[in-house]
Amino acid sequence: MRRIPFIIVLLSVPVMGAEFYVDPENGDPAGDGSSGNPWQTIQEVIEANKIESREWESYPYQDGLTLVTKNPGAPIKAGDTIWLRSGYHGELLIHSYYNDDFITIAAESGHAPRLKRAYISSSSHWIIRGLQISPEYASQYEVVTLFDLEHNNYRGPIHDVVVEDCRLQSVASVSDWSVDDWNNLSCNGFGVEGEDMTIRNNTLKNVNFGISVGARHSLIEENLVENFAGDGLRGLGDHTVF
Repeated sequence: MRRIPFIIVLLSVPVMGAEFYVDPENGDPAGDGSSGNPWQTIQEVIEANKIESREWESYPYQDGLTLVTKNPGAPIKAGDTIWLRSGYHGELLIHSYYNDDFITIAAESGHAPRLKRAYISSSSHWIIRGLQISPEYASQYEVVTLFDLEHNNYRGPIHDVVVEDCRLQSVASVSDWSVDDWNNLSCNGFGVEGEDMTIRNNTLKNVNFGISVGARHSLIEENLVENFAGDGLRGLGDHTVF
């Protein structure tokens, strides 16, 4: 009797990261980050050391240093997603968070999280998606760079950051702005340094310089810059595609 071979096929199923929630209007800094008990603002989450990541073993940064664990045991880890709900989150300030896989900070479906500005330096493997950024949302208007991605000589390089589907503006309307207002009140949009950066499908409105890029090996695509006083796009980095 002929034997029929028995074959086992192993399918590789991707492991999905954990999901956490942040809600400025209904959250609590003492929450657990679940959908029903969210934290309050994204900056409080960062300042409370709730993200496990990596940082350089010593400073100033120099080639040859080793990355060591930062905030060991924190609930948010590489591969996870932080969902932001509608309301004012303040500022997004990320310094020295080198993830070994992407952590995503994104607007939850149907929500419109607002921030004064975003600033990421000396970090890697972040995805930022769907945020609305303007100093007009803060209690006091201040001229800032709306989204700054910075290499820092002391704290180290920045690389592998994706920013997409965000809306950046100095103010919503400039119908009453004079020439002096454009010179004194318009914010720069993106300042992008580093390597392997992606700026995709963002809308910038009523800005001074739109997207200024010194980053190398990067991709700048499908962005809209509407109403600008300086340059709409500035590409100064090598091997970067606009």
